[in-house]
Amino acid sequence: VAFFMISSFAGIKANYANVDSTIAINVQLYELTLQLKSISNTLESLKGTYIPDSIPVDSIKLNLTQKLVAEDTCWVVFQGDSLWPIYLSFGPDSPKFRTKTLISKLNLISFFKISNTFDSLSVKTENQEIQVLVRGELFFNVTANDAIILNTTPEELANFYIATLRGHSSTEALLNNNRDILWRIGKVFFVVFILISLVKFLNLGFRKTNRIIISFKGNKLKGLNIKGFEIINDAQVVKLSLFLARIFRLFVVLFLISMSLPIIFGLFPWTESLADTLIGYFLNPIQEYFWLFIHYIPNIISIFIISYIGHFILKFTRYLADEVENGNLIINGFYQDWAKPTFNLIRFGLYIIMLIFIFPFLPGSGSPIFKGVSVFVGILITMGSSSSVNNVVAGLVLTYMRPFKKGDRIKVDDILGFVTEKTMLVTRLRTSKQEIITIPNSKILNTNIINYSISIQENDGVVVHSTITIGYDVPWRKVHKALLKATEGIETISQDPIPFVLQTSLDDYYVAYEINAYVTNVKTIIGTQSKLHENIQDVFRDEGIEILSPHYRSYRSGEKITIPKIVKEDFTYKADQVDDHTPELDQQKEDEAEHLKETAKSKKEEPPKSFIDLIGKVTNEDSDKKNEKPINQLDKNSDNT
Repeated sequence: VAFFMISSFAGIKANYANVDSTIAINVQLYELTLQLKSISNTLESLKGTYIPDSIPVDSIKLNLTQKLVAEDTCWVVFQGDSLWPIYLSFGPDSPKFRTKTLISKLNLISFFKISNTFDSLSVKTENQEIQVLVRGELFFNVTANDAIILNTTPEELANFYIATLRGHSSTEALLNNNRDILWRIGKVFFVVFILISLVKFLNLGFRKTNRIIISFKGNKLKGLNIKGFEIINDAQVVKLSLFLARIFRLFVVLFLISMSLPIIFGLFPWTESLADTLIGYFLNPIQEYFWLFIHYIPNIISIFIISYIGHFILKFTRYLADEVENGNLIINGFYQDWAKPTFNLIRFGLYIIMLIFIFPFLPGSGSPIFKGVSVFVGILITMGSSSSVNNVVAGLVLTYMRPFKKGDRIKVDDILGFVTEKTMLVTRLRTSKQEIITIPNSKILNTNIINYSISIQENDGVVVHSTITIGYDVPWRKVHKALLKATEGIETISQDPIPFVLQTSLDDYYVAYEINAYVTNVKTIIGTQSKLHENIQDVFRDEGIEILSPHYRSYRSGEKITIPKIVKEDFTYKADQVDDHTPELDQQKEDEAEHLKETAKSKKEEPPKSFIDLIGKVTNEDSDKKNEKPINQLDKNSDNT
């Protein structure tokens, strides 16, 4: 037994010295397991401290034979050298995990501290397990099962591992091999030469690219114009293109440098870990974002489907709105000028619905920061836009009330002007003095609106009027004739319907007369009113009437009174009477005449109830024909009366 153990251990140790003969080691280990099986009875009879009684030796040997055939060997590699294999698990840690953990600890050791670190290695027994320590801290474990496989004790196996680390330290080997160092330095210079060549070639290509970009000025690189407004000119487009080319060149140079440094650092064992770190700095973010993008593809597909459906609905709604606006599609109770604002409302609501559906698929939508920012923005909008919301609501109400449209002449409070712009927030008017006045829609909604354009379209025209006050000593008929005469020389005043005069008040000292005339062109209202005032002054001057509002302060005896001259009994002023065609009186006369016609017609159509009624109806019709007078004669007699 002692002979087999010593010879086997010596053979394994000799083979570990040659790291290139890994296949021979595996074959020899397999043969050793067969030998261990043949001497299992002898091993059981031995009472050594290195083989605990609780370990099932036979099962370990049998399982080892199966593992060597079925599994790959996990080797501990340090600075390119294969040190020793690990076959068995340790607790929940698999052989692969144990190997990877030990390799990561070895790579963390600085090149210049390898000798000091390996010299500080020590062995400690803990719960029948051997721990290898570095300056008092755990480095790796050696189990009793690992020692049984190699026919040795755990202490000897741990010391063998420590000796292997100290013997395979790459520091001495690399320092003693000057040829290898020079070869590695030569590779560094070659990589640097390739890097400089690529950078120079890149700069040459970008200089040529810059010349091509400059030659495209005004030809292929033109300014950006939107509806005649120049946003970016040719020179700015060229300057922007050159700036983007410089940014791209800088990105490529940084990429080449970042890829060259890991290659350079990887040529030396003491900087190999640094090379892996640099590569990780560059590749890990790319890899992370790549997989994030891959996992985000289903969300992108969902967003695309929602956007496509929303776009289709929006396109169909726009088509209907255009058809209604152009008059090709008629909907009862829906006006053409409602098409565009209704489409804007539907579009806004559709965007809100799409945002609600898309929001859960956005990256970071469920994060607390995103939710906090959304709530904060909502609070700011709510607190700072109350007046704006009122104006928007008022704009919607005005849109569907249709009190005016663009181009109409309206009056809001004391502001008279043409509507030049109508938005959801404000309405802009241009006055006769070419002033642009902006009025909030909420103010327009809360006040009276006079639309002169619609008044002219739906009626015979709009009435312009002027009020004058004349004393009681001037006969009112004379004042009426003068006011009507003042309207005759004005071309913008319509004579159908004809102008009329109203007496609006009988004050203590004077009478208020109001001349009213129809204007059919909304643009001539102010000019017509001014021309009317001019004619009133001229006509009243020719008629000898003073445009005054007299106030008397005198003590009278009562014998003389201030009234027009007494009208004689023979009605001297009959010829001077004025036929005032006021709309109210004219309508009253038309209603009375229509009433008489309807009464006469109803009498004729009423059927007689008996033979006596029939005789009476015939007699009445004959008498009505004899006494029938023209309607205008009736009106004339009623006026005289």
